[in-house]
Amino acid sequence: MNAPDNNDEKSKRLHILTVAEVDAIYGLPQFTAEDRAHFFSLTADEQAVLSQLHTLTSRIFFVLRLGYFKAVQQFFVFDLPEVMQDVHWIQQTHFPDGEMPTGVIAKRMRLKRQANILLLCDYRYCGELERRELASKAECAAGDESW
Repeated sequence: MNAPDNNDEKSKRLHILTVAEVDAIYGLPQFTAEDRAHFFSLTADEQAVLSQLHTLTSRIFFVLRLGYFKAVQQFFVFDLPEVMQDVHWIQQTHFPDGEMPTGVIAKRMRLKRQANILLLCDYRYCGELERRELASKAECAAGDESW
């Protein structure tokens, strides 16, 4: 068991993972140059969605979110300074004549793009039927004495 990184001696919580380990699992992906070339490359279907976006900022955010989803199957909310190396790579590779984005994407548009990404990657949101099935399996597993 690892000690907590926050040096909170009075904490009664069990700390199995350090803050760095939690960030490695749930944080933004940290790409190498090879990772960027792989995850930020675009298929014809992805390029078709990209072509429907009107601003350079929305296009760059789309490629960022798509690449991160391809890598770890999670969506992230982030500010541009947090991902500037990835932004530079995307801008230089896909939009070499464009300016660097400075804006943010509204939540409604971010959620709309997430839906596009789920469709492109052949994923979907968990529905009520799936939730019930998962709950039933969890109940069975919790009651299974063979563990």
